[in-house]
Amino acid sequence: MIIMIVNFENKNMDIQYYQQYIAELNQKSGKDSERTHYPALDQLIEKSRIGINLIVEERGNKIGIPDFTVRINNTSNLIGYIEAKKIGENLDKIEKSDQLKRYFDSSIGQNLILTNFLEFRLYRDGNSQPYLNSILAIFKDNKISLNEDQEITKTTQLINSFINYQEKSINNYVDLAQQMAIYTKSAKYAIEEALNDEQVKIFLAFIFPNFFNKLALLILTKYLICNYKLTELKLSFRDSLIPDLDNNSFADMYAQTIAYGLFVARIEDPSSLQKSFVDQESEEESIYISNKIPFLKELFDTVIKTNVIPEIYWAITNLRKVFAQVDITHIIENFGQEIGIKENIFKKDPVFQIYERFFAKYSADLRKSRGVYYTPEPVVSFMVKAVNDILDQDFRLQDGLGNREVTVLD
Repeated sequence: MIIMIVNFENKNMDIQYYQQYIAELNQKSGKDSERTHYPALDQLIEKSRIGINLIVEERGNKIGIPDFTVRINNTSNLIGYIEAKKIGENLDKIEKSDQLKRYFDSSIGQNLILTNFLEFRLYRDGNSQPYLNSILAIFKDNKISLNEDQEITKTTQLINSFINYQEKSINNYVDLAQQMAIYTKSAKYAIEEALNDEQVKIFLAFIFPNFFNKLALLILTKYLICNYKLTELKLSFRDSLIPDLDNNSFADMYAQTIAYGLFVARIEDPSSLQKSFVDQESEEESIYISNKIPFLKELFDTVIKTNVIPEIYWAITNLRKVFAQVDITHIIENFGQEIGIKENIFKKDPVFQIYERFFAKYSADLRKSRGVYYTPEPVVSFMVKAVNDILDQDFRLQDGLGNREVTVLD
């Protein structure tokens, strides 16, 4: 990991910085890996504004994240991300790739630069169409040269726009639902990629199966699965809960469990969590989840303590930061008035009211297929009482729903 820290102030890009950048690219041209040119890009972004930490994520260190994470002064104040491809690679093709689609669909796409070191494209708010673009340099006769002045100016404007981006504030339930959704998607995609990576490693361990007898293969299988915690957890869920659980569904369930657990914890203790969400480890947050929801508490503990956390922790940390910064008390107090629900009804069930709206932002199709819609408490009370009376009076089951012969499935 490369961390570059400089002082804090704005300044315009001087032509000499671009000339130095091009010179460095030419010096190392012909190299196959885009990582060869990371230092040149480091310097270019660093010079655009004093006070930036430019962190280059090493391959294999964090999963599901672009090559560069840009923050202010080594703090948690995120500016955005930069995805770098090989010099001259077709960005039109990359723009339509599954990788970029995942970025646009998640929090990464809020402020993202895609570059092949010659061309730069800036994307905002998850929009797959560039907000700004420029062609800083051209490759001709095996040499990289600066483009015309107009493109240089456009590049300066693009980089300045990227650097000056401000994270969106969360002032109401709509903002909260939107931010919860995009950050939960970041976690989901990181989890799915980490799981796929684990399974590739397990597969590669068996490329020479003839060297093992059946007992050795069985022992190796158990050893590998125990050392790849996401795979182990997925298989556990598949065996006990969902027989046809695939990687995508598992990642979705995993990410939603984290989001829902953190959200419930924030609701349960709005004041003390303000600091603990930033300073404490994730595992401690379950103490704020009410004992009234034992299944969620147990599931959250199981998920959050998975040892793959170092690889996907960046996504979970960003989600935690959303809850740490939000004034949840203010949102709850104003929510009922904003959507026309009586305040006393809303305050009885704020979690489900807001979470239903989060789920609509997260995946409208999934919400529909799973029937995730809030049912008002009076309706629920009527349904429960009606079923209880039918069991008691028509089926002669004393205590109705409380009878030991009755099993509630959903």
